[in-house]
Amino acid sequence: MSFPQRHNTRDRNIGFITTISILLIVVVLAFFSPQPLENATRGAGVSLMGLRVAIGDGFGLFGAAWSDKVKLAEENKKLEEEIATLKLKAALYDDMKRMYDEIHALSEELSADAKIATVLATPATTPYDILILDVGTSAGIRVGDVVIAYNHAVIGKITEAGKTTARVELFSSPEKETAFTLAKTGDPVVAKGQGGGSFILRVPQDTVVAVDDALTLQSTPEKVVAFVTSVSVDQTEAYKTVHAVIPVNVYTLRHVGVEHTP
Repeated sequence: MSFPQRHNTRDRNIGFITTISILLIVVVLAFFSPQPLENATRGAGVSLMGLRVAIGDGFGLFGAAWSDKVKLAEENKKLEEEIATLKLKAALYDDMKRMYDEIHALSEELSADAKIATVLATPATTPYDILILDVGTSAGIRVGDVVIAYNHAVIGKITEAGKTTARVELFSSPEKETAFTLAKTGDPVVAKGQGGGSFILRVPQDTVVAVDDALTLQSTPEKVVAFVTSVSVDQTEAYKTVHAVIPVNVYTLRHVGVEHTP
């Protein structure tokens, strides 16, 4: 059984409380009712003034320690704020560097008269694989211009152009059909958009097509739109099912190029 241990704990608690109570009584007597305490301490050879000084020094040391603790907490908070500010500046610098690298790489892939635009909205926030750009007719943009992402990927066309903004419909917009060419064979095919930068095609069984084959626009065969990701063959049917995707992440695009169509 554990009763003795519980009694010991209670006795210790009572002793602690008693000690604190005695100290408080001494402090009160020393400062507010000195005569009884002076009589008691005189016999022990302790002056009341010395006791007061000792108590005052004790409180002074406690106050100094507490003040130092408060100052240290304030300094730590200030240091944490400075570290957070430095981290934010470093993140902003990294983001600006990535943006510069993206624009520089894109500019090297475009023709001399192409415009570089910032993407204001992507399919992550717009329906039906739509982009919104920060350039419009005032920058020479017009309906029908092709839109190019990095890796030389042609991803869509301008369908609406305002004075300072433009709307882009991606070739992969759901149910949108676009005439493509299989770059390796030159065979014409029609791809249907499935959204999110993906396509589905149904081609005759004898069509030569494989994973990683490129799809290009029939109007501009040198411009790649997508790459084949899978080919499904069912010998009981007359067609193969082909899936393809735009070689960029359309949800995270930040900059694109706009070129006039011939």
